[in-house]
Amino acid sequence: MAGCQNGAALYATDDDWKNQKVNGRYAGYFNGRVYASDMSIGALNSSYALYVSGNAHVTGLFTSSDSRYKTNVKNLQSSLEKIAQLRPVTYNFKPEDLSEYYALVPDSVKISNEKELRRYFGLGQRRDTNKKHIGFIAQEVEKVFPELVQQDKQGMLSVNYVELIPVLAGAVQEQQNIIREQNETIQLLISRLEALEKNANIVRENNFTFSLVPNPASSGVVTIDYTMYADAPIGIELYDTFGKKLKVLAPQQNRNAGSYSVQASVAGLNTGTYIVRATSGNQVESKQLMINH
Repeated sequence: MAGCQNGAALYATDDDWKNQKVNGRYAGYFNGRVYASDMSIGALNSSYALYVSGNAHVTGLFTSSDSRYKTNVKNLQSSLEKIAQLRPVTYNFKPEDLSEYYALVPDSVKISNEKELRRYFGLGQRRDTNKKHIGFIAQEVEKVFPELVQQDKQGMLSVNYVELIPVLAGAVQEQQNIIREQNETIQLLISRLEALEKNANIVRENNFTFSLVPNPASSGVVTIDYTMYADAPIGIELYDTFGKKLKVLAPQQNRNAGSYSVQASVAGLNTGTYIVRATSGNQVESKQLMINH
């Protein structure tokens, strides 16, 4: 480790440093593998092996995850339920409290402003308090995932966002399983309804046909296109997968033979599968409607 005359005050390498060149100007320049233990950059009394005050940019970041390192491995449970308890927020950081640093300045050193204080302690640039961030509140995360929150020597909490990724993956898998089970239930219900109608010898008059656009629907409006083959009343309603009527999409009214289009609001519905049922006389037709926000 040595300083150099071509751009670095501190130069460290695992090769012959005398033959190395530095492109650019740096306070510290490292060439080769670096092992850091209990190293703090720009912080006092840090609880972390590596603490960086300010933004850090990396082109590759890996976490040890080999099965040979692990024991007591168990599947995550209720990921979707727990994720639903978290509150995503936007926020701004408060201005930094540098009083602790001012108190550590020796009497022999003259510090007249914050910029000089930061240079003296190597604190880096002032935190941008105007920049909006997205994340969670550590105290709220701790109530749901205490293992993802850590407290430092000053009592400040930090969140391990990286380990939230498997929880999110588990939540997506659980949601997909719920959707698949709902689809299977709907298909079973439709099959049973068709069998009941057939066994009861219900005579169905071919009064109409209808379609849903778009389907799946991601917005709050669905277009119902239907064609009447005879003058007859028709009504269209929305049900959940348990057969509970949620709302009337088109009230019962008489229609002449012809083609019609109805704009129906589905705003406020959760992601999932629903049943749209149209009734005209003895004819009842049901179609699946997928809502995917």
